[in-house]
Amino acid sequence: MKNKISINIKISTVILLVITLFSLNLKAQNIGINSTGATAAASAILDLSSTTKGFLITRVDTNSITSPAFGLMTLAPTDSCLYMYSGISWMDIGGVGTGCINRASPVGVTGSIASLDCAGATITGTLTDGTVASGVSASVTYTGGNGGTHLGQATLSSGVTGLTVTLASGTFATGAGALTYTITGTPAGDGTATFALNIGG
Repeated sequence: MKNKISINIKISTVILLVITLFSLNLKAQNIGINSTGATAAASAILDLSSTTKGFLITRVDTNSITSPAFGLMTLAPTDSCLYMYSGISWMDIGGVGTGCINRASPVGVTGSIASLDCAGATITGTLTDGTVASGVSASVTYTGGNGGTHLGQATLSSGVTGLTVTLASGTFATGAGALTYTITGTPAGDGTATFALNIGG
């Protein structure tokens, strides 16, 4: 009989100890997951490190996610592109699919241009307040291209918000050329949407 009571007390003590340790972990300011026991970096809420394993991100298509949070990321299985939600729309931030923006280190010559003529941009399509942009683009000419590669660009609008302009990665022409930016999103009002373009140095 004492033996049975003693076992029950030990089990209760172990359960109480596990609950106490679990509640202490819930109050942690940052978490480190590693095989070395290293402390998490102070600026990170989650610090993962390994010399033999990688981080596996969620794999779900963006259209399957309702009410995405700003900064949410996923690897979409249908096109093998990595996406991040900007608070307005999903942004392609790279991947191995044929339509993905390639943000890996450029191969060969790093591209540069001498000047970008934003004032002379040619806009194709129409933007309407509160209506999702479809088939809208801007062609911007440049001079002084060196024939090197660029990583593309994506930036949000100011003035009239709700829009994103995206340039896929590619190669500058030698000399003069043009870049075609795709405009997506829904304009949040009437007026002028401004995009800060920074490409080719």
